[in-house]
Amino acid sequence: MNSKPLAAAGALVERIGARTQEMRDQIQVYVPSERIVEACQALKQEFGFEMLNFVTAVDYWPQEDPRFNILYGLYSFQHTATIMLRAELAGNAPHLPTVEKVYPNANWYER
Repeated sequence: MNSKPLAAAGALVERIGARTQEMRDQIQVYVPSERIVEACQALKQEFGFEMLNFVTAVDYWPQEDPRFNILYGLYSFQHTATIMLRAELAGNAPHLPTVEKVYPNANWYER
C-alpha cells in the first residue's frame, strides 16, 4: 500500500478523532460526520488528494446503527493513491455538511 494514504489517515486520527480500517488493500477513514469538510480540506491541501472521485451512500438498515454510511473516494494524481472517507449517520432524517467548497464536483445536480 502507498504510504501517503497511511500518513494522511494517521493525521486524521490524531486531529479529528477519526478511526481507520484497511479493506482490500485500501485505507478507509471513518470521520465524524460534523468534521467531514475539515477532513476533506486537510486531505486536499496537506496530502495532495486533489480529486473527489465519487460520493455514494450505503443504508445498512435494519442490521446496523448508525444505518447510513456516506463514502467519499479521494484520489491523488501526484502519489497515485486513493483514500476513502466514511461518515456514519443515524436516524431517519440524516444531515451532513457539503464538501462542495473543497471539491466543486460534489455538487452534481442542477438547481
